[in-house]
Amino acid sequence: MMSKIEWTEQTWNPIGGCTKVSPGCANCYAVSFAHRHANNPTVGDKYKGLTVKHSNGKVDWSGKIHLYPERLEIPLRRKKPTMYFVNSMSDLFHEDVPFEFIDKVFAVMAICIEHTFQVLTKRPKRMAEYFSQSGLNERLEEVADVLLVKTGGLHDALNNVPLPNVWLGVSVENQAAADERIPLLLQTPAAIRFLSCEPLLGPVDLRPSWMNPTRQNDNPVSWVICGGESSPNARPMHPDWARGLRDQCKAANIPFYFKQWGEWGVNEIKACAFLSKNRSSQLNVVVSETKSEKPIAYYAYPSKGNDEIGAIETMSRLGKHRAGRTLDGQTHDEYPK
Repeated sequence: MMSKIEWTEQTWNPIGGCTKVSPGCANCYAVSFAHRHANNPTVGDKYKGLTVKHSNGKVDWSGKIHLYPERLEIPLRRKKPTMYFVNSMSDLFHEDVPFEFIDKVFAVMAICIEHTFQVLTKRPKRMAEYFSQSGLNERLEEVADVLLVKTGGLHDALNNVPLPNVWLGVSVENQAAADERIPLLLQTPAAIRFLSCEPLLGPVDLRPSWMNPTRQNDNPVSWVICGGESSPNARPMHPDWARGLRDQCKAANIPFYFKQWGEWGVNEIKACAFLSKNRSSQLNVVVSETKSEKPIAYYAYPSKGNDEIGAIETMSRLGKHRAGRTLDGQTHDEYPK
């Protein structure tokens, strides 16, 4: 399926359903999509039972997972080299997705060497477990043979893991997620490792050992995506959080992709505020709601060299398109080479 996601070309979803595991999941677009389409007469059967609507009106995942084996062949039928985001509507390494089915997904990716596959997960521990299995390469070869007999295709000897056309990434919405997920990503064999810092919910300090080659790991993080949230209940992203990632990537010579501001955009209005000394070291976020104005988020942080006066960034709910995707007037569309 052609994708509106800026950093990919198509999405490939052989799995449906998920469960929320961290703050970045709070306003998940996939659960809303699945709930809306459950009553669609054309595709509704694919989504029925995946979501629940609570008495307060909120929609959440039901915890059920659907496997779609008929979708496995989609990349096999496309000859034009394409970049695929794998499972944009779920998580390939969800606990209820059998390793046997994941084998089939990776076998397809191994066959389709002309395509590039981007696999993003919030469950790097299970991803690491999958790749630590003995005999994985032999299993993928066997599954590939079965798939190609079914589709009438042929293939040369498959590449061993890590597959050169498969990028593995983890979602990193804040420092806690970074500290938990990035080390596990670095333990997993991958041709390209990447971070999706979206929705970015706080500042993230990327450790030098994650970004620079070491004796223990000569293939560190190769790409960083950054973006704000774009759902109806979107949380604002402080500009300095995005700037921090940009600057760290530049210092480490890592490609940086600024995807979007999301629902909230930076105002041209600037303001100042006096902060008490006991709060000046904290990053403060206040969202104001008024009847006459759209909500505005005020980000207060201390000015350099002054413990009492802080600059304020003002942001409004501009909408994704109006907010745009330039950071300090510049577009960042860098990819790993």
